Amino acid sequence: MDDDLSSDKGIEYSKLRDLLLEEKWQDADRETYQVMKRALKGNWSSSSLKCFPCKDLLTINRLWVKYSNRKYGFSVQKGIYLKCGGLLNVPYDEKVFREFGDVVGWRKRNSWVHYSDLFFDGSGLDGHLPERSMFRGYGLLGYMRTGRCI
Repeated sequence: MDDDLSSDKGIEYSKLRDLLLEEKWQDADRETYQVMKRALKGNWSSSSLKCFPCKDLLTINRLWVKYSNRKYGFSVQKGIYLKCGGLLNVPYDEKVFREFGDVVGWRKRNSWVHYSDLFFDGSGLDGHLPERSMFRGYGLLGYMRTGRCI
């Protein structure tokens, strides 16, 4: 494989790549969370995500976008967030994030769905994955709102 698996934190991304290549979406979602925790040395918080290394975020995103044929990935989610009225470099907007959740399938009938009710068979809506690392908007989406990297 000729994928760029570069990392500023020495993280190995071949397992994530292989899971995505095999379309093992739930395992890839969980692996995404694990590699991100490793990159943050276990310090998973909205403030630590603001310092997440760009090279690593770009690597993870590229893999998701490539192996899902542009259906999934952080950049896909960011585009949807912006279409929902989200703005960069502004405080978190709960109304916009609820709409985003509706559009990507994380909410049904005005309620957030449980992780076990997400679609991991490839039938999820655009932007449906990765989900576990998003912290339902309080984490990575906040990071992406800064316009950094993605």
